[in-house]
Amino acid sequence: MRYSFQNQGYNEEGDNKEKEAEIKARRHRMQSSLLIMESDFNRGERKAEDIKLEITRLERKMDQIKASVEDKNEELEKMNREQAALEENIARLKKKLKAL
Repeated sequence: MRYSFQNQGYNEEGDNKEKEAEIKARRHRMQSSLLIMESDFNRGERKAEDIKLEITRLERKMDQIKASVEDKNEELEKMNREQAALEENIARLKKKLKAL
């Protein structure tokens, strides 16, 4: 019986080593998963910052375009007034020419 007791102790010791190895492997898998998740999270954070910067750049560009459009609209209105004045002067001069 002594032999079986010693043999049984060996099995318990072997079971403990297996459990420790299993725990160690599980811990390693969890740490690997954690590193991957943290890496994905950090990548997402960087991408979000890049998108925010791109939005800011586009908003500035949009403001510049709006200002350019307003400038061109004002220029067009001025040209339309000048054209209208020239048209009136042309009509007036034609009347004077006919009157001569």
